[in-house]
Amino acid sequence: MALSQTLMVPQFMKTDSEFPRFLKRTASALLSAWLLWSGSAEVVFASESVSAGLTDYGGGEDALPFSDVPGGAWFYSDVLSAFSLGLVNGKSATIFAPYDGILLSEAVKLAACLNERFLTGTVTLANGDGVWYEPYVAYAEEHGITDGGEVWERQALRSEVMELFARAVPLDPVNDIPDGSIPDVPMDHQHADAIYALYRAGVIQGTDADSHLCEPDVWVTRAEIAATMTRLTDPATRLVFSIQTDEPSQTEEPAEADPPREGQQVRAEDSDGFSDSAVMTYSDLTLSWAAIYENRFGPGASDEPLLTDAEIDAYNAKMAAGCPTMADLCSCPDTLPGPDVIALIGRYALPVGYDYDRGGNYIGEDERVRILSNRNLESIGETVEIRRAVVTSRADMKSFPMEDGFYPYGNPGFNQAQETEVPTGTPVIVLHRSSDGAYLFVRTYHYVGWIPAWCAAFCDRDTFERFVRRDPETGVTVTAPWIYANGARLDMGTWLPCLGGTTDGYEVLLPIRGTDGSYAEIAVNIGADSAVRGRLPYTMKNVYEQAFRWLGTTYGWGGANGGVDCSGFLCAVFRSFGILIPRNTSEQRQYGGAVTNIAPLGASDRLELFASSRFPVAIHRSGHVMLYLGESNGQLWIVHAHSIGQPVSIASLDPWSAMLSMVELKP
Repeated sequence: MALSQTLMVPQFMKTDSEFPRFLKRTASALLSAWLLWSGSAEVVFASESVSAGLTDYGGGEDALPFSDVPGGAWFYSDVLSAFSLGLVNGKSATIFAPYDGILLSEAVKLAACLNERFLTGTVTLANGDGVWYEPYVAYAEEHGITDGGEVWERQALRSEVMELFARAVPLDPVNDIPDGSIPDVPMDHQHADAIYALYRAGVIQGTDADSHLCEPDVWVTRAEIAATMTRLTDPATRLVFSIQTDEPSQTEEPAEADPPREGQQVRAEDSDGFSDSAVMTYSDLTLSWAAIYENRFGPGASDEPLLTDAEIDAYNAKMAAGCPTMADLCSCPDTLPGPDVIALIGRYALPVGYDYDRGGNYIGEDERVRILSNRNLESIGETVEIRRAVVTSRADMKSFPMEDGFYPYGNPGFNQAQETEVPTGTPVIVLHRSSDGAYLFVRTYHYVGWIPAWCAAFCDRDTFERFVRRDPETGVTVTAPWIYANGARLDMGTWLPCLGGTTDGYEVLLPIRGTDGSYAEIAVNIGADSAVRGRLPYTMKNVYEQAFRWLGTTYGWGGANGGVDCSGFLCAVFRSFGILIPRNTSEQRQYGGAVTNIAPLGASDRLELFASSRFPVAIHRSGHVMLYLGESNGQLWIVHAHSIGQPVSIASLDPWSAMLSMVELKP
C-alpha cells in the first residue's frame, strides 16, 4: 500500500512548516499521557516537567541524570533533546539503557500518540485495563497506522518502527533520495516506502553517515528511538543530506556489493590476465582449475576428500593448542585474574602516524585521553567473571572501544584501529565492558578486541558450546560469500543450528539479541545454493569454488566495510570446511598448517614443491598471503585480496619473486 494512501493525508490539519508553533501551543496538552516506555508503561513524567520541556526547546534539562549516556556518545544530544522535550524517560532515575530494544507494542503506542496529537492537538489515549496496549492498537488500525495482525509482545525491528512512524505523521521531503539508493533497502522491501519517506524527510539518515545503510531488519534501540522521536517532533532537528549514487572516486570506498551469484560473469584477472577471454562465471573457473588439478593427480582427484571431519577436528585442536592467538573457548574458566585481562586490553597501544578520523579530522590529545579512559580499566578488580555470548550481527572488532578509528592522512580506507570482522554466529568470551557501556572486550577463537555491545547476546554455557563445537551433524554452514537472513549478514563459514530441510534449502535457528541483551533465536530459511548441511566437503574442487565466489569483492582492511583482506579471505574460505585458522598472516605463516621455508629456494625448487602438494597451498610474502591455484600455459597463478579499493582477483605469480613460506592447509 502506498504511503499516500496509508497516511490518510486529508485528515491532517498541520504540516511540517506549521509544526514548531503547533508544538509549543499544544505542549501543556500532552501531560503524562505521552510516551511511556516500561512494558505496561508505569514509569511516567510529571505533567509539569513535560510541559516545561516542550514549551522551551533546550530549556528543560541541560544535563542528563543517566550514567549510561556519556557526553561522547553519538546519541547524547538526541537523548538530551528527547528528555528535555519530555518525550522519553529512563528505565530508572539514573539508567536510560540506550542499547536496549523496545517492544512492538510500545512502538505502536508511540505512533498512535503521535497521530492523535497531530490530528487533535492533544493526547487522550491511555493504557487499557486488560491488555495495556489494546487501545493503541485499535486506534492505529482505525487510522491506518497498522494493518493489524501483528504479534505485539515481541522486540521491534527498525523497519517496523519506521513503518508505524511514517504512517503516523505527514512528512515533508527535504532530501532528494532516489528510489533504490539506500544500499540495503531495495524498492521491493516490505517497508521500502516508509523508509524512503523518513530518509527524504531527514528523520533517518542510516546507521552510517557515509554509506547511509539502514539495517532495516535488526532490532531498534532506545537510543535510536530517542533520535527519531526528536526529529519527528521538532523539524528543526532534521538532517539534510544526499546519497551518492555515482561511481566512487579513488579516495572513496565503494559500498558493500552483492557477492557474485551463479551465472553472473566475474572478471578473473588483473593486469596480468588469466587467459585471452578471462571473463567467466565462478563455476566455469572452478571446472577449469579442477581439470588442471586432475591433470596432475588423476581423474576425479579434485572431488576426493582431503581430510575427514575427525581429521579436521584434530587439525583445529592442534592449532588451538599451538598458536598463541588461538583459543579453545570451551576450556575457558568462569573467572580470570584481573591483571591478565588488563594486560590483554593493554596490548593495544595508540597508533603512531595514524592521527585522523575517517572524516579527515585531526585526533587531538583530549580525544585520545577520552578513548583510553573509555577502556574502563579502573573498574577491573582482582578477578573477572567472564560471560559467554554469541554475535547476533556482524561486528567490526577494534583495538579500542570506539566507533571511528585512526587513519593516515588522506587514506580513509585504512583504519589502524580495525582488527577483524566478527561474523554473526561467532561465540565470544566477554571479558570487560567500556565506561560508556557501548562496547564489550571479547575473545573469539582467534582474536581479542572491542565490539559494539548491541552486536552480541549473552547466553548460557550449553548454547555457547554448541556454537563453539559447530557440530556437522546438527548444523548448516553458509557457503556463499554472504547472505542476509532477517536483516543479519551471514558470512561464508557461518555455522547455525539446523531444524531441517525445506523444499529449496534449510530451516535454521538464527541467534538474535533480546531486549535485555540475552540470547534468543528465531527460525529462518536459507537457500540450498547458499549453504550446506554439516560442513562443505574438503576437496580441491570446493576450495577453488569457495575462493572464486569472492572474485570482485572489494578489499577491506580487517574486514571493514563488508570486504575481506588477504588473511580474512583465507579464514572465510576454510571456515566453509570447518577449518579454523589464525586470523593474521604472521600466525597463519607459522601455525596455519604444514610450513615450508621457501625464501632461500630457487624458482625450480619452488615449482616442484608447489606442484607436488595435493592440498591447498598458501604462499606468504612479507605482510601478505595468497592462495595458490596452479600452473597454466606456462605461468603460475594465485587468487588473493590484495589492496585497498581493489577487488579479489586472480593474478600471475613470478616464481623468482620474494616469498617467505609455503603453507599446506593440512595438519
